[in-house]
Amino acid sequence: MMKYMKGVTWFALASACCMPLSGALQAPEVYSVIPQAAVTTPGAKVELFGSGFTPETVVYFEGVQVRETSFVSPSRLDVVTPYLRPGEHNIELKSGGVVASFAIALQALPSPVDAEIDHALLMAKQDHATDALDELEKVAKTSSDYQVKAFARYERGQLYFAMGDWWRWGGETFGIFYKSDLAGMAVQTYWPYRLAMAQVNYLFHTPQDPNFDFKSADYFDKFDVTGSPEPRFYRGVLNARAGNLAKAKADSDSLLRIGPKEPSYIGLAAFVAALRRDKGSSSRLSLKARSLLEDTQGVDVQALRLLGDTAYVSGDSVQAQQDWAAAGQAAPLQADLAYLAGKKHLWLGDRRTAKMLLLESISMAPAGEDAEEARRLLETIPGSTP
Repeated sequence: MMKYMKGVTWFALASACCMPLSGALQAPEVYSVIPQAAVTTPGAKVELFGSGFTPETVVYFEGVQVRETSFVSPSRLDVVTPYLRPGEHNIELKSGGVVASFAIALQALPSPVDAEIDHALLMAKQDHATDALDELEKVAKTSSDYQVKAFARYERGQLYFAMGDWWRWGGETFGIFYKSDLAGMAVQTYWPYRLAMAQVNYLFHTPQDPNFDFKSADYFDKFDVTGSPEPRFYRGVLNARAGNLAKAKADSDSLLRIGPKEPSYIGLAAFVAALRRDKGSSSRLSLKARSLLEDTQGVDVQALRLLGDTAYVSGDSVQAQQDWAAAGQAAPLQADLAYLAGKKHLWLGDRRTAKMLLLESISMAPAGEDAEEARRLLETIPGSTP
């Protein structure tokens, strides 16, 4: 699991009209965890000592909710850890809808299954994807810990995603949540799992409720306590494409505060500004993102795609095609993702965005397998020419 926040932070709202300060509830704090290190599969019992605990206090390790919590006293909580990958994992508490993060950490010790997972991930890095998939499948089938099973399914899904095997990616992602009642809230609260599920639903699922994808993206606010920007970026792009510009701008503004020099965040802000017909801001942000891309090593594919989208919305189809082509050259699989998203928006009745995404797919891979189908779909949209 990843680290997101260090130090002690507390965000609370206090109303003087409701109760005097002396009568307000004490914000919970964590002073120590005993033991400080443990093997976390099938779950280790640890004690948290601090102050301000209540029976409603929810405990997380790096955003992953614990399996069980027992309220002992306002200064002690007994919990059973979720499955955590080896390493240090800081503690978060949620009480009354407010989250506090602490630098107090639990050291997750490696278990035998971690050695198997590490070996599989090493094989994947060494381009032995088939062997890695087989070993992760073995873990997913034989482990008695459903949280370990979920992690193995997630990693298999990520491998299939990197290979462009979209159906198997989707199948493994759904497998993460198999028997989620036995896995517990750890599966629901770990944002990479939920982000993968949201992406699969967006690209492949055609639900009866046309707002399903947006509701799914909002689940992050309910379950994630880490404040990770990645779910927000996904939601911002999703809402921008759908024309939910107030929500898209709110996420974009938040991302710019977190990463003011991240080209992809600036690209999203430029896209939102273009959709809002704020030509001045869109042009300024686009220039800033392009300048940052020139000064950095490597290629920010998401930034290039969003800059292309911005140019397209602004009426500069030549620049849009150039940006999209550059993104496709750097990451050919992006053409497939643009095509699948274009199909989804066409199904939603959003022809404007469908047209943009299908043109984007063709520009990224004009001779690709999906290009012919994208051209055929464009012919169903009035006024569209590849």
